[in-house]
Amino acid sequence: MVSPVKLALSLVMSLVSVFSYSQLSFQVYNTSNSALPFNTVRCLKIDTVNQLIWAGTDNGLASFDGTTWTVYNSSNSPMTDNAIRSLQLDGLGKLWVGTTYGGLFSFDGANWVNYTNFNSGLQDNYIRAIAFDTQANMWLATTEGISLFNGITWQQWNTSNSSMMTNNITSIAIGQEGKKYFGTINGGVVYFDQANNLSVFTIANAGLPDNSSRSIAMDSLGNPWFASPAGGLFLDNSYGGPWTNFNVSNSMLPSNGLTSVAISQDQTIFIGSEQNGLIIKYENDWFNYDVGNSGLPESHLLSLAIEDNTTLWLGTYDQGLVKMVGNYAEITNQIMSNKLIIYPNPSQGVLHVDMGELNAVDYQLFDSFGREIANGSGIDSEFSISIEHLDNGYYFIRFSSENTPIKFEKIN
Repeated sequence: MVSPVKLALSLVMSLVSVFSYSQLSFQVYNTSNSALPFNTVRCLKIDTVNQLIWAGTDNGLASFDGTTWTVYNSSNSPMTDNAIRSLQLDGLGKLWVGTTYGGLFSFDGANWVNYTNFNSGLQDNYIRAIAFDTQANMWLATTEGISLFNGITWQQWNTSNSSMMTNNITSIAIGQEGKKYFGTINGGVVYFDQANNLSVFTIANAGLPDNSSRSIAMDSLGNPWFASPAGGLFLDNSYGGPWTNFNVSNSMLPSNGLTSVAISQDQTIFIGSEQNGLIIKYENDWFNYDVGNSGLPESHLLSLAIEDNTTLWLGTYDQGLVKMVGNYAEITNQIMSNKLIIYPNPSQGVLHVDMGELNAVDYQLFDSFGREIANGSGIDSEFSISIEHLDNGYYFIRFSSENTPIKFEKIN
């Protein structure tokens, strides 16, 4: 990827960024212009060996090599369920397919094998996520808990035999040092260490920003990032916190309703959302592509897959599959004539604000989790805010005349 131009948004100046889309192309594949079997694309997987993109839809499985589509469904294959929810490749290149009612299927290019709760130790036929650890063990996220298959025996974790708070598991990520991470709906996050000892972290016991998450991606430091349906994007900086939360109140994230997350080799974070299309975080810079400012056919994304440094695949809710190619983070900067300055930053007790030509505005003060902790109205062009009562850490101030919250630090 060509590194994006850095946004000159410092701790003391508010800027407006103008995006350049001239280098991007959006190729849309749907049921009208291709052999894609359905326009709802729930999951994606890149097969780099065979140079294929696999797409799981609500009406079958499809592969595409750039020219030819191949579709697998209940009418032309042993698959008994066309509602695909998860895809994964193992170390031998075998494809694994999770469905809603038909259980788990493996496909080596010629032969299919089906695992269900009737013919195996699988505890549920609804498979939301599949992952392989470094020992080639397969982990499954189901609506009835977590399953582990080592190729011979099965092991299960659920609310009846563990400290898990819910059986509704959404996502899996394999971390460093044998760690495994699971997202849930309303059950926090579930971690396994190298010895498969289980830990559960929630809002109540660990300060988690949201008890639900739909997707997990690992960064180069071995830390998991979670895309949540209501709490935005959050990062675990260790093992069960402290957490860093990005949301609409404390960052340029345009929506808290997120569906998916993926991280590239250069640590660019790609985020799918329910209403705001594709969101990209590169270091401290944010970029947003939706139906209004790009070639995306809709702004509700369900799945992401990174092919290489310039190619991204996007699965939409009802407008098919999108191939996005180009320098997706190329921007230019335009500095506002009204410069808003806060100082000193960091501050020990009093934060001063120079509004420049702006006046009579409201402000809101947020902590790093996006919780409002103070507000004010009718602010003059210059004013001060006492922050002596705040704990040490990072905070954000947002003004009604500005879209971008400004970050500052409280110190001793």
